[in-house]
Amino acid sequence: MLPRSHKDVARKAFERVTKRVRPATHVRLQRALAAEARSYSANVGEFEEAARRVRTKDSTVGEDAGVGDDDE
Repeated sequence: MLPRSHKDVARKAFERVTKRVRPATHVRLQRALAAEARSYSANVGEFEEAARRVRTKDSTVGEDAGVGDDDE
């Protein structure tokens, strides 16, 4: 909530600008937050999976490097 001003000009301007952006009801706000949390969680999961694949790939490359070097 914005602080009170003379004739609440700031509040009215803020509400006019954000009217289309913010949900009209508390239920819609909760749903929007839940959807954003799911999206964030999915993105984090994808990044963690990609990092896990890179680490696995790097560790297998390091192990394979010594194979076949006993021909000396």
